[in-house]
Amino acid sequence: SRAGGDALAVVEPTGAITVVDLVNGATRFRTKLADMPAGLEQLRVSVWQDRLLVLVGRRASPEERALMDKVGMITALPQQFAREMVQPMTGSLWAVDRTDGAMLWSVPATILRHCLHPGQAEGMPVLLFARQIQRPGAADRQRMGILCIDKRTGQALCVDDKIGGQGQFIAGCDMVGAPDAR
Repeated sequence: SRAGGDALAVVEPTGAITVVDLVNGATRFRTKLADMPAGLEQLRVSVWQDRLLVLVGRRASPEERALMDKVGMITALPQQFAREMVQPMTGSLWAVDRTDGAMLWSVPATILRHCLHPGQAEGMPVLLFARQIQRPGAADRQRMGILCIDKRTGQALCVDDKIGGQGQFIAGCDMVGAPDAR
């Protein structure tokens, strides 16, 4: 996966991550992602300030699938102008120092059947996940769920799965920030 304009990140199923400089072909660093889950299925690496945010999707465990079956059917929000298809994912998120590969959070953040919201501004200090939830037995009532993770700490800033839509129709979601007001 691209790790900025001039680097490539390779993540192995064992959790080993290697970042290669695409200009000179040299390895910038090689390190290991702590608590790497089994069943690597998806990988997304993004750059934010001094760090790489490494998002690894995996197969959900039987316990997680049973829990999510009780919550309902989870899908991505309908976005009119989405550039990429977004699917719900379960996995882990790490913050890795861009220069030496040091882990910047004590533990990875856990994602459970959430969709990384497309098109969010890279400069924001939060990562937004959003999902549409169709409760079992309530075909006409949908909810939206959001998860906001602080890119600085890995902590969940906001978790809410009970956001109703107007007339129970959910059109999408957007995020804006006010850096001056923090």
